[in-house]
Amino acid sequence: MAEYDIASLFKRLLSASGVLRDDQGQQSEERQLFKLTLNQLRMVKNVHGLVGESGSGVKLKALAESLDITPAAASEMVETLVGKGVLTRVSSALDRRSVSIKLGDKLQKRIRNREESFDRLALEYIASLPQEDSEKFLSILEGFVAHLEQAVAAKETEKK
Repeated sequence: MAEYDIASLFKRLLSASGVLRDDQGQQSEERQLFKLTLNQLRMVKNVHGLVGESGSGVKLKALAESLDITPAAASEMVETLVGKGVLTRVSSALDRRSVSIKLGDKLQKRIRNREESFDRLALEYIASLPQEDSEKFLSILEGFVAHLEQAVAAKETEKK
């Protein structure tokens, strides 16, 4: 395959993921619903990623480090997002001074619904393929994701 065809293929793959993420090419529901700036959306995505499955929340310092901003700037943005109902602050039962940051309930529900929708669409597509093709597709996709993760990790290492 010619080099430009491969680049085109990967651009289409990334475009497809964008379609799924942004409701078929339209502005994301979260951004419309909460009127978020790109930096605020980036913070929300980091909170979501750092909290993960545990749901226990993330400390402000860890959030600031993940965004490569000062804790003061992170605190100001968190306060704005708490005011919009996007994030919540949760005090620790053991130490009232310790505060964790989580996604707001409304946003958590929207994300959960979107993930369920994506899972359904992905499973429908995989089920529509012959088994050999679905195994190849998943293997190739896993390899591509691993390659991207390695490339990002290498760039992070170069920065340090």
